[in-house]
Amino acid sequence: MSNFAHLFESMKNRDSNKEFEDAQALEAIQNGMNISETFWDDFLSVMNNSEALASLLGVPSFKINKWRGRVTKYLTKYYEQDTLTDYDVKKKRKLVDTEDYYS
Repeated sequence: MSNFAHLFESMKNRDSNKEFEDAQALEAIQNGMNISETFWDDFLSVMNNSEALASLLGVPSFKINKWRGRVTKYLTKYYEQDTLTDYDVKKKRKLVDTEDYYS
């Protein structure tokens, strides 16, 4: 039973770490958008030459290739959040008509 409790705790911690990482990543995306609307497009353009960027930053080129996927993933999440407004949420609600039809 102890193993199950340990497994459950590690799963909870992993989920909370994932949420924390997602929040940080979306904050980084927002920071880039605050600099310029085209910041991330420009960044992805620079990443097209992963070998040169890897040489500049001193990291393996496969890591640069992973960054493209992560940036694209979180840009998509950012735009999904950005398009979901309070109006859209309220629009899905149904109003209940309370008028008395029998009067």
